[in-house]
Amino acid sequence: MNDSMDITDAIAVLQRTLEEIDAPEARFDPETPLACLGGITLILALTDRYGPEWFTEEEVEFIQRTDVVLADTIKEFIPR
Repeated sequence: MNDSMDITDAIAVLQRTLEEIDAPEARFDPETPLACLGGITLILALTDRYGPEWFTEEEVEFIQRTDVVLADTIKEFIPR
């Protein structure tokens, strides 16, 4: 697999993850935080392997927004 396919595939997975956690039933699904952690792990692996020069401006913005959404979603599951 080439590098651009790795990035494209990873972003597609992140998009599907966002769609899944945005579903109304996800607010009550105990696996939602796990999906978020998986997404954050994917972001970390992707950005560790590829520097900023590998990403378009739109991809950088998407990754940054996705990271915030995933982290905020996990926080919603933390008991207060």
